[in-house]
Amino acid sequence: MPVRNIQHSSPSYIPPTHITNTLLLTPFSSPSSQIVIGIISDRIKEGDCKFGFILDGFPRTLVQAKALDKMLASNGESVTKVVELNVPDSILEERICGRWIHKASGASYHVKFKPPKTMKLGPDGKPDPASMIDDTTGEKLEQRRDDTASALVKRLKEYHGSTVPILKHYAPKGITETVNANQAMDGVWGGETERGARSEGSERSELHNVMSDDIIMIS
Repeated sequence: MPVRNIQHSSPSYIPPTHITNTLLLTPFSSPSSQIVIGIISDRIKEGDCKFGFILDGFPRTLVQAKALDKMLASNGESVTKVVELNVPDSILEERICGRWIHKASGASYHVKFKPPKTMKLGPDGKPDPASMIDDTTGEKLEQRRDDTASALVKRLKEYHGSTVPILKHYAPKGITETVNANQAMDGVWGGETERGARSEGSERSELHNVMSDDIIMIS
């Protein structure tokens, strides 16, 4: 099934607008499991999910994964792919703590990888908050309250303790994949999975190949 036929959404944002049979998991908080399962159950009955759906950010715990399995089984369905986008913990602090957002539009910036045009650094080498302005609207940018080094420690502890076990849950079914996400986006899309390098002459990336089926993704 081509990637373009898969709808995508994140149950972390209610209500989701699109969902497909892929799951992407991240170490952030999520709404009530029952609420999300109910949303997913209703959403995947719509016609644009008949070829599959991607779940972005759910399940985050083994209990949620088993609840998802039970719901899908009641419809004669199941998770057919779980993809882990792997980034070393040591790299995540730079990525997460450098994020700034324009809340109204959802535009995202990063002090290193995508700084706003107006960004200026202070004497401490950190961006001057007053200079963090959205390129389009000229309005102030802000950081999430949990995008801090201290909050990250707690979030990673929860992730490794509660979310990573989901990989072990699905591993016996032979449906898990790990993609090296510690590189540029083009590299992630065109890189190799731990299962092995793409075949010589192949024009499709491993992540592209992975996403040709119904998936759950873990990052």
